[in-house]
Amino acid sequence: DGRDPDLDQHLLGRLDGTLPTAETDVSLEVGGLRPWTDGDSLQIVVGNNGAVVFSPELALAEPPAAGATSISGQRIDWAAQFPPAPLVEASEDDVAIMNQPVAKTSGGESYLRLERAGTAHGFTQTDGGASTLAVAMSAVPQTELCVHWRGSAFEQLRAEAGAGAVDAPGQQGLFIDALPDATKFGFYATAPDLMLYTPSVPSTDLDLTAQYGNPYATMGNPWEPFAIVQFSFAVPVQLGTAAPYNEHVGYDANLPLSALHDGVAPLISPVRNVRIAGKDLRSPQIGVGPSPIVQWDAPRIGRATQYAVLLRKVTATATKTSATSVVRFVTRSRSLQIPSPYLAGGGTFLLSIAAINFGRVDRTRSLFGDGLPFESASSVTSTFTP
Repeated sequence: DGRDPDLDQHLLGRLDGTLPTAETDVSLEVGGLRPWTDGDSLQIVVGNNGAVVFSPELALAEPPAAGATSISGQRIDWAAQFPPAPLVEASEDDVAIMNQPVAKTSGGESYLRLERAGTAHGFTQTDGGASTLAVAMSAVPQTELCVHWRGSAFEQLRAEAGAGAVDAPGQQGLFIDALPDATKFGFYATAPDLMLYTPSVPSTDLDLTAQYGNPYATMGNPWEPFAIVQFSFAVPVQLGTAAPYNEHVGYDANLPLSALHDGVAPLISPVRNVRIAGKDLRSPQIGVGPSPIVQWDAPRIGRATQYAVLLRKVTATATKTSATSVVRFVTRSRSLQIPSPYLAGGGTFLLSIAAINFGRVDRTRSLFGDGLPFESASSVTSTFTP
């Protein structure tokens, strides 16, 4: 329970990986690329130690030229990667795989699919030492995925996201990733991308037929692909005449691919009718008291198994509004009382509330548990003062 939480956490790879502490250069010798085009990318994945390096081509002194089928004499610094990547140690059975997501089109829509991959046999590193990652890329068998993007359904969430909500540019899309046992454990670690799709006009309904490859396996068992769906809104928050900042809220989901058969659409919507001390938080409120009760109605779409409530304090300088997080609550109820210490200093506050369906996972008991499905729709209230 809340006084004795479950701290178990599932991780990718071994637990004794070592992060580099000094510049650790890796020379890339890559052959067999699909002729390079604008929008292509690379990834380096080491399942045994959990390392995933995204877009190493952006760190090269000379990015691949159009039409290039190889990379030679270029290097990256392994210590400069984000998220941090443990050193690859061949003696610990670490094996690095490089893949090439390739820019494609379908039905007038652009997307990236993992098309080629290769294994860097014998690649190993030492902290601060130089090494060479040599890979011969080859084609990866493709899986077809029919995508029915229901942007009009996502757009209906805008009115529930917060006052003045607009689409957050570039933060809408469908992504296919893979991890070992993802069906059971969900999106529990940094995962390589198999397919990435950002709709050209996110608020409209669009169809495409995509493909992707999956070169990953552990002890002969293929990693399980899963879907990540995002549709984010930006909600402006302003105090006085200071410039506003944006609170980012919206829809996030990690789903089994079977959940996409009827289309990519929201499976849960934000909470409704948020009140504080009985006052409607669709508009700013003052004098709500030092320990007010917050209440809300269930989502219009879907079933929430729990709610995450983030209390934020809003401040402003002469020119800029900003906010800092104070405390986050997770509850299975549709109400909570804010403890007085969090509002005792006075000021201006707001709430960001996420309605969550997390399947078998209860975040009031398990702090790091994960699984599929995970569906979340968040919204932000107007400001209030104690």
